Amino acid sequence: MSNIAAIGQIPTEVRKKIFQYLSDDRGSLAACALTCRAWYLLSRSHFFHSVHLLGSPRYAQFEELLLAAPYLAAYVRDLSITMDGTFTWLDQEAPRILLRLNRVEHLKFRNWSATIMSDETRRNLQMYFPRVRTLVLQDTAFAGNDFPLVLCACPRLSSLQLYDVYWSHRNRTLVSAVVNSRQHIQALGLRHISPLASAWLTNGVFEMRLQKLELCWGDPAQLPHVRHLLKEAGSTLEYVVIAPSFDVANSAADLDGCLADIGLSANTALRTLRLVIETARSEAHAWPPKVLEQLRSEDIRRIELVLLLPYEGRLSSVDWDQIDLHLSRQAAAHPKLTVSIDVHMAWTEPSEKAVAHEVAARLPRLTVETKRLEFDCTYTACDIRSAWPCLHPAIVKAP
Repeated sequence: MSNIAAIGQIPTEVRKKIFQYLSDDRGSLAACALTCRAWYLLSRSHFFHSVHLLGSPRYAQFEELLLAAPYLAAYVRDLSITMDGTFTWLDQEAPRILLRLNRVEHLKFRNWSATIMSDETRRNLQMYFPRVRTLVLQDTAFAGNDFPLVLCACPRLSSLQLYDVYWSHRNRTLVSAVVNSRQHIQALGLRHISPLASAWLTNGVFEMRLQKLELCWGDPAQLPHVRHLLKEAGSTLEYVVIAPSFDVANSAADLDGCLADIGLSANTALRTLRLVIETARSEAHAWPPKVLEQLRSEDIRRIELVLLLPYEGRLSSVDWDQIDLHLSRQAAAHPKLTVSIDVHMAWTEPSEKAVAHEVAARLPRLTVETKRLEFDCTYTACDIRSAWPCLHPAIVKAP
């Protein structure tokens, strides 16, 4: 009993810190729940704060749990739903569980074939997302007007992340999608979305107050949408990722020409610039220095270059001399600037140390004159694109 009494004397703020520290450790939370009633209540709120439903069986099990213990719904703030590998009822009714989980703030749908969304689900869209501030759609397909209907059904939306999202009308009858006046997008991540979706987003539908922006596109026709977003963000933008990923049908010269004026000069309060460079071709890439040349921010604190190297020897496909020139100029003008080089390799040789020496040798002005270079090298055993999930760390939950 003395131990229980001692636990009860721990200050409330200290207990909260303990559980915050253990929030990602389910085993430790379960152990804490067995300590005493007070800790059981605290651990329960953290245990159900983030819920990931993997497939229709887990989805159905969690619905049954909520029927038996409806009070658990109040704890769920972060919900992730991954659909089955084939078309199932879950694709038709994926948002249904949100009628019970009305306090969810961060929501993710993955592998959702929303093209077969049921009429009932579509009619209830306005009821599903009352508090959702962050919406992530990954590997998702829409038809008709369901894409804008889902986005407009989130009245508090401020952070939107779209990764591999496809949308086409498919000759369906379009339903009017009305944007809520409280929807102000502060963080936006776009990676390989269909031209129709990017055009809709840049058509002035949402009020953009962008502080964080991630742009990865593979269709040259979408470049006007990229320019529009950067120029519209203007002086509010603090963090940006630029990651062009054109297929082999487009030459490096085409890519360089497209990015000669991407609109970065409008972002005068930018603090972090992150450029992702794919070196799948043997042709030299001149676009990174062209983008660096457009940098006009007086508040810049960090420039990150991420290199994806699927083949050996492709470090030479980057115009290092011009990159060194622009980076050294920025470093001279901004004493607090840090430059980071992050290399993702698909082979094990040469060693990380050897690659670091080679990169440093290609940036003599920056390494010798400023000594402000950070370097990291990662071996990616499988497809080099598996490095993508770690390339957008700042597109985070809305504040």
